[in-house]
Amino acid sequence: MRSEKPIQRYVDAGDHRICLHEWTGKGPAFLLLHATGFHGRLWDYIINRFPNRHVIAWDMRSHGLSEKAALPEFWSELADDLFAVIDDLQLKQIYGVGHSCGGHLAIMAAAKYPDLFKSLLLLDPVVFPKQLLPIFKKLTQQDHPVARRRNDWDDADEMFNRFKDRTPYSRWIPEVLRDYCKYGLAPSDRGEGYQLACPPTAEAAVYQNCYGDQIYSLLETVQTPTTVVRAKRRTADQSLFDFSSSPTWELLAENMGNAKDIYLPNQTHFLPMENPQAVLNMMVQMERGAEICWHGNGAIIEDA
Repeated sequence: MRSEKPIQRYVDAGDHRICLHEWTGKGPAFLLLHATGFHGRLWDYIINRFPNRHVIAWDMRSHGLSEKAALPEFWSELADDLFAVIDDLQLKQIYGVGHSCGGHLAIMAAAKYPDLFKSLLLLDPVVFPKQLLPIFKKLTQQDHPVARRRNDWDDADEMFNRFKDRTPYSRWIPEVLRDYCKYGLAPSDRGEGYQLACPPTAEAAVYQNCYGDQIYSLLETVQTPTTVVRAKRRTADQSLFDFSSSPTWELLAENMGNAKDIYLPNQTHFLPMENPQAVLNMMVQMERGAEICWHGNGAIIEDA
């Protein structure tokens, strides 16, 4: 019987260490890669309903329990951290699930390690339409709004109560929001209270440096069976700082070597937090080698 609580292990990645939350279990491992500003324990709702599997959820540098590190100039530096994890654990023929930035990094890992993944599930991955890259380069010259996030909390309950009725958190499954707050805080440097485990300046730096074009030349080299799940399209009047709509290039799957596209016009970018049961169903399908389909929240597919 697998323990409900993961063990934490650390991997050296240059001048900092990456924290991994690991649930030991049977079968090929599932590697779960979270979005910018979050942490690996945000997957707990799904993992607890996926018993006896071997699951590894990482905390990206300067997120969760991973050590604070130099702010990345390019996302390829974040990929180097992931490569260090893959090499240290000697991962091979596993399942990969990446949300947002985590999806971007999963693609880079699949390109570097062709035998790493049995299959990939990319949940609204950050791979921008090419024509938007010049716009995002200009944004790096501006202050990012997340750098001004509140960073002083009494405890996780205060954070939860403040967020639960506010968009986008009001759309999340309450248990997922609880986990975000519980594991997303660290003791304050001021000696009392708590601060965000991912400093707002670090989160902003990841967003500001997401415009690199290194990934486009890698796409067609990825032959891993891949499912790209896209949330609702961005409208012309939406701010580029609006995180509710999809950042994913509509032609991403078409430009990859072995990928299919699933478009969900009624879902937001935060679909794993809003519809974790649907993501779990997809993971069950991955393990079975079945066609990946979106079932929406509701009954979980029997995984026995």
